[in-house]
Amino acid sequence: TYSACVDINNNLVFTDAGEFDSKTLSVTTATPTLSSLALNPVTVDLISGGRRAVALTATINDPDGSADISSCTGYLWNSSAQLPASSARYSSTCSLSACVGNSCICTCNFNLLYYDINGTWSANMTAVDATGNTVPGRITFTVNSLASSSLSNVPISFGTLLVGKSDQPATNNPF
Repeated sequence: TYSACVDINNNLVFTDAGEFDSKTLSVTTATPTLSSLALNPVTVDLISGGRRAVALTATINDPDGSADISSCTGYLWNSSAQLPASSARYSSTCSLSACVGNSCICTCNFNLLYYDINGTWSANMTAVDATGNTVPGRITFTVNSLASSSLSNVPISFGTLLVGKSDQPATNNPF
């Protein structure tokens, strides 16, 4: 909050012509906004025994200018997951780029693991400006079921197969 007095006569004397009255004015900062929130890929196919890289991006706009945008954070979350370890993925690599005028691009990178639960997930992002104003954004996306498994150079042995014999089980189980 600031107090101001206007010199109506432009003579640097603030006591003539009613200029001794001061008015209080408040200066506020604008809250940023999020737009174009998107996940790449849009639908996630998990990789057998591996990690699927996904990127969450958005444009952050701040009427106070792009220099006022200080950070962004993101996480992915599946509310139907039973195990806490597989219900959320937090990004430690959110970054701001292409800051021009009043906007910046925020990108958060994640790795979904082969054992993550399929279904509808939420992608969440929060932008923060220099004065602590925040704005959240959220979209949903689909993680498909993993329909495969992989074996690395593990032979399946059926032992000795004899003519006329049926239903010979494997002698080892690589699974």
